[in-house]
Amino acid sequence: MSLNVTLNGVILVLGRFTQNRTGESPAGAIRRLDQAGALPGFDSRADLLPIGCYYKRTGEIRSFALGGQMRKYDIVYILKDNAPSEELRFSLRSIEANMDHGKVWFYCGCPDGFAPDEHVAQVQKGSTKWERVRSSLLEICKNDKISKQFWLFNDDFYIMQPMQSAKNYHRGLLDDHIKDIERRHCGGSTAYTNNLRRCEQQLRDAGLTTLDYAIHIPMLVDRAKALEALRMFPRCPMFRSIYGNYAKIGGDFIVDCKTTDSERIINPEDPFFSTSNRAFAGKVREQMEKLFPDPCRYETK
Repeated sequence: MSLNVTLNGVILVLGRFTQNRTGESPAGAIRRLDQAGALPGFDSRADLLPIGCYYKRTGEIRSFALGGQMRKYDIVYILKDNAPSEELRFSLRSIEANMDHGKVWFYCGCPDGFAPDEHVAQVQKGSTKWERVRSSLLEICKNDKISKQFWLFNDDFYIMQPMQSAKNYHRGLLDDHIKDIERRHCGGSTAYTNNLRRCEQQLRDAGLTTLDYAIHIPMLVDRAKALEALRMFPRCPMFRSIYGNYAKIGGDFIVDCKTTDSERIINPEDPFFSTSNRAFAGKVREQMEKLFPDPCRYETK
């Protein structure tokens, strides 16, 4: 007995298959259903639990923990009303296609043409960009209706492959990143590198590690720990690196995926992708339309 829900090329397979009761694993159950032609079917038994996902585009089978419910985290975007809607559109399509998640929250703005699960029309406070972002992060971390851990997203983050686990990433040490930028600027510093240096020094002064989490990839954030970090480092604008090191999240090394090249050819096998406004207006948008052609449930037009 199974319930199958198809969204943007992903079939969520629900059932009662457990190794203890039938000797059949979730992956085996999904394969059998597919071979029998049962995946397109629909049986509306509401008491069934997720056993896995079947991705039609790649044929990949992804099993969930035996006998248990998927663990899902909410997704939070901090937006302006006039945020670039096409980038957000494909970000949302990519999470629906490749990510198990809870509610999608928009904080502050809600661009025309979208309907998230929840919208908090917060009025940001502060005279600088960081102060305004910090005011939103504080409100998010205090909101007990958001899952205790949540994915922090930008509107130009794209999930290119099915996410296999909830993990965080970094790109090595802050000092290495700073030196790399300074080399490209012939030894000169920028406002950005100055902020990185201040962040690194504050972390060192606090006896913490100095990994660089300022990459264009969704970050899994613990609300309680993030609130502590925001209060401990109120003037540091590098939230991701402050939080990641304070909360000791560790993570895997990854090369930042953001591109500013309008001619960039997307590798759909990469796990993540991000783009500047200018780059998105080039060939990137055409490729996104082919990769994620189906509207998601958060689009109203």
